Amino acid sequence: TFILGGLLFVGLALAAPVSADDYVVNSVLDSPDGNLGDGVCDDGAGNCTLRAAIEQSNVVTTTADTIHFAIPSAGVHTIHVQSSLPPISSTVTIDALTQPGAACATAYLPAKLMVELDGSATISPTNGLVLAIGTSASTIKGLVINRFPGSGVFINGSNDNVVVCNHIGTNVAGTAALGNIFYGIYLQNSANNLIGGDLPADRNLVSGNGLHGIYVLSGEPEEALRSPDDDPPPGGGPSINNRIAGNYIGANASGVVDLGNTLSGVAIEGPGSDTNVVDGRNLIAGNDGNGVALLEGALANTVANNLIGCLLYTSDAADE
Repeated sequence: TFILGGLLFVGLALAAPVSADDYVVNSVLDSPDGNLGDGVCDDGAGNCTLRAAIEQSNVVTTTADTIHFAIPSAGVHTIHVQSSLPPISSTVTIDALTQPGAACATAYLPAKLMVELDGSATISPTNGLVLAIGTSASTIKGLVINRFPGSGVFINGSNDNVVVCNHIGTNVAGTAALGNIFYGIYLQNSANNLIGGDLPADRNLVSGNGLHGIYVLSGEPEEALRSPDDDPPPGGGPSINNRIAGNYIGANASGVVDLGNTLSGVAIEGPGSDTNVVDGRNLIAGNDGNGVALLEGALANTVANNLIGCLLYTSDAADE
């Protein structure tokens, strides 16, 4: 109720802003959505699958969305991905920590994650989750992503994203390698992304993968490593100002066993791949290549305050 120019207005209110869509995954199936664009995650049989939630989020783009998990029954839930998941093309938070029983790492205990994406049934070079060209400010947390023929997480021409509290390239417990064939996390022509963070709860475990654990690239990949998802964005900028912090890269979830990555733990490459930062006490050990490799074209990057070449409480897992 208010008065304007001597007139009394009763019962009028300004319209509330449109709220973000909240999709709740309740199934381990991999079926698509049954009615794209209706704003309801439903494969037509009452299931909200991760695939259907991403499809709806991509189509309904008025706000930043959230994908939660509430899959019935206790224990770990494995989603056997059958083909490429849709590249994420609008801002979304995929939060598998909402699945009951899930928790990030603490200073003393590894993460306990409850949702696994298994890509072993897909064909090469399928990636796990892809943040697509032109998107920004998405978050991926609380997932186990393994056995994809491409990379576990691919950030392609996408800026200002956060990837925290995931196991990428290992089993659910983080005790054995179940690697992705390419990279654990792959950033191409992408800027201002945060992989990990300063708190134990932010830690990603990135181990067991077939090439580099984390690869930051400006430009085009080698032809043999191309996938349908990794064409550079037209006019896309270089990979700059990305921060890789507080992760375990090459170790197991407790930081005491070597699981490795086949090449380097972290690699930065390509003209313009500058002002990236690898810090925050990353534990980088057991990799078959370098702990951190600054390759051709990568200038003015910072590598500081990390534990490289030895596991926690040991000194026998040196990176080459």
